Amino acid sequence: MTDGRKEKIKLRANYLNSIAVAVFAVGAGTPFFTSVNRGGITGGEVFLAALATIFSVSLHVIASHYILEIDL
Repeated sequence: MTDGRKEKIKLRANYLNSIAVAVFAVGAGTPFFTSVNRGGITGGEVFLAALATIFSVSLHVIASHYILEIDL
């Protein structure tokens, strides 16, 4: 595998991990931080936070599989 191909794989994995962090921060973190001001969190917010967490972890797992393509 060429160095250029390895670099493309690393960049793709890094991009997916960055999206995963953003999805987690916005989708899972925001409802909990805003609930402090309101005094509680609703069931819908818990569901969306769980969904965002699952999606974020899924993106991270996909990115990890991209890295495994690199021959070390």
